[in-house]
Amino acid sequence: MKLLALETANEQCSISLVDETQELFFQLDTRAKAQTQTILPMIEQGLQQTGLEVAGLDAIAFSRGPGSFSGVRINAAVAQALAWSQDLPVVPVS
Repeated sequence: MKLLALETANEQCSISLVDETQELFFQLDTRAKAQTQTILPMIEQGLQQTGLEVAGLDAIAFSRGPGSFSGVRINAAVAQALAWSQDLPVVPVS
């Protein structure tokens, strides 16, 4: 199982690609309120470095809060858009 996990609910932004046994890729951007500029390039970089494609994922997980309203919206929107484009399940995590 390959999973893309997204976190933008707080002021930082991070993504992780994992499989059943290990973390394949992790990136954290600590700049405050830069989620809208960084989340998609971070996902693209992770997919490129691991050789994965969105279609090859089994699910997309995202932090649904608590956190800032805008951060949670960014997180949910990106997760839902990517998942919808490939008919993948979305896993909200508190």
